[in-house]
Amino acid sequence: MATSIAPAVRAVTPLSLTTTQIRDLTTAQIKALATAQLNAMSSAQIDAIETQDFVVLSGAQIAAFDPTEFAAGVDYTYTRLSLLSSAQTKSLSGAQISALSGADLTLLSTNQISWLSVTAVSGLSSLAINQLNRNQFQALTTSQIGALSTANFSGITTTLIEALNSAQVGVLTSATLNSLSSAQLRSISTSNIAAITTAQIANLNTRQIASLSTTQI
Repeated sequence: MATSIAPAVRAVTPLSLTTTQIRDLTTAQIKALATAQLNAMSSAQIDAIETQDFVVLSGAQIAAFDPTEFAAGVDYTYTRLSLLSSAQTKSLSGAQISALSGADLTLLSTNQISWLSVTAVSGLSSLAINQLNRNQFQALTTSQIGALSTANFSGITTTLIEALNSAQVGVLTSATLNSLSSAQLRSISTSNIAAITTAQIANLNTRQIASLSTTQI
């Protein structure tokens, strides 16, 4: 059925549809929308998509939403973010995630956080990363942690640095460690400091080494 209605649905410019008309679209019609149509949708139109229809959108369709409009659209219905599937979550871009409010980001489960693509995570600003809570930050995989730029990692709060687990600390590059402030270094737990290799320690500067507590050394 979706195949037969797809041409007709794709011929409709989304901006010509009212929120009521979008709300009345069937699941099959929503699934037939082209990525260009979804990209042109306003936040009000995105919000008008019924939840049961939103959750069946493909990853490509989710990725097509304009980051600013997507963030404002899902902001109306917080629960939608928590319902994103693995495929949908993996399709989110760094720009879409960065555009979400702190309140929106906290709705993502730890599983969803771990599903985010390495590419998307690498594009997150320190401001966006700092919106995560401790559990979410700990849910980042070592590949995701390793993808964070040195500049953005250096802007992460000591609260989140303290939440790093040993596996995450172990993948920090020498450049990333060198970018940390004395306060950030001191926030790494004693047990996790042990995950830093001798080579990484050797690349710390005098100020950083001096900032480590006696229990960390």
